[in-house]
Amino acid sequence: MREAKINDYYRRLTERDAVWSTRIERVQINSFRGIRDLEIIPAPNITVLVGANGSGKSRVIAAIYQALTGSVSAEAVAVSVRQLRQAPGDIPVTLINGAEKVEVYQSYFRTIRDIESNILNGVDPLELSSAQLAEVNYLLCRNYSAVSAYEVEPGIRITSESDTEGQFSSESVPFFKVKGDGAEWDTTQMGSGEYAVLYLWWALGLRDAGSIVLLEEPETYLSYVVQERMANHLAKICFDKRLTIVMSTHSFPFIAKLPERSVVPLLKKGNGSAIARKGKHEIISRIGAPIYLRTVIVVEDELARFIIEEFLKVYFPSVHGRVVVRAVLGRPPGKTGGATGIRALLDSVRHVDEFPIEIAAAYDADQENDVNFTDERIRQFQRILIPSDRPMDAVFVELCRKHLEEIRALCPRFPDEFDKAEGSDHHDHIRSASAGAGVDLSFIRTMCFGWWTTEFPESTEKLRQDMLQLLETTGALSG
Repeated sequence: MREAKINDYYRRLTERDAVWSTRIERVQINSFRGIRDLEIIPAPNITVLVGANGSGKSRVIAAIYQALTGSVSAEAVAVSVRQLRQAPGDIPVTLINGAEKVEVYQSYFRTIRDIESNILNGVDPLELSSAQLAEVNYLLCRNYSAVSAYEVEPGIRITSESDTEGQFSSESVPFFKVKGDGAEWDTTQMGSGEYAVLYLWWALGLRDAGSIVLLEEPETYLSYVVQERMANHLAKICFDKRLTIVMSTHSFPFIAKLPERSVVPLLKKGNGSAIARKGKHEIISRIGAPIYLRTVIVVEDELARFIIEEFLKVYFPSVHGRVVVRAVLGRPPGKTGGATGIRALLDSVRHVDEFPIEIAAAYDADQENDVNFTDERIRQFQRILIPSDRPMDAVFVELCRKHLEEIRALCPRFPDEFDKAEGSDHHDHIRSASAGAGVDLSFIRTMCFGWWTTEFPESTEKLRQDMLQLLETTGALSG
């Protein structure tokens, strides 16, 4: 897949989550295998559980699976699922544990003396199409000329945290034959990584549109490059099939391009688990992944930080981990510094060449006249303007006013609180209404951001072009 196409899938996951007909809205684990009083609010499409060994990732996956399949009481584990276009109870739920299944299945097939007679006899193979062949070749960095997939039911005994212990596998099991570079081989002769990729590709491809998929550590057996490609494939198939995916991982590539809302960090707390209240970069460091920070974008206030971060997530998801956005603080503590604060910060950085990262600045366009871009101390830094003829706080207030009925459908109390706040400073209007309605401020801002990018396409495109130039100049797009 081309990089532009890959980024487009991640952007769609963020921009178009409303098209998902099925989503897990809340997971409440009251008592399950040592986990108590743990609440998780998943993202609409892909949710990734990260954390050290023993933090509870697999147990959370098991709890969700057993709750959705009726194997555990609702008092112990409650999972709220919203369905827009399906009758309750019609949602397919699948657990995919490649780390476990790959070893078990390959070991089983290797014990069979005559595969053709005892396993494959009477089974019609699926001959991969050219498009399917391109997918597996991309994932494995291979050049297969042909792949045949056989779905067999050998009755392999499975034991895991999520399956009922001691039961036989009820799913079909894939056996592959491949051709490439003048050779032919099958599952029994493959390395674990090769079979793991083919198994994951097959298992994900079988899922019906609108399914819930629980995925355990898909990076197992995969090289770093293949992990990156499998993460991209997950984003593609999640969007194409509108899957709801909850997965656990220790792998940086599986979270690198996802928005922060999709990543749930778990910590071991006593005998149970807890969610770490950390930002994405702290999460990445917890799993021991590399962060190659290239650019710091300094903004004048907290709303500008939100806008720039959302813009990067939607239009430039591949720079996650390489760009951070920081709002300057003024005096007294807690007050943002505005354009004056940005100038003061840039003025304090006197030896840019000594920094291993690039410093950039983003201003509201209404502050353009307040910033002296001819000052040599300012000119040495990259800078962009958030295009608007008014403060963005005022723009977001107008967007809320225009879309109040849409907000009411999701947050019934917000419109009344918004009306009460009329006449207040535009900097405080939405914050005050959100607090009064008991609504997360970032939720309202995310809706406003979506309306802004839709209703102000020229401003959006101008910011995209300027941001692209800034990221290319600072090296953030080059890794």
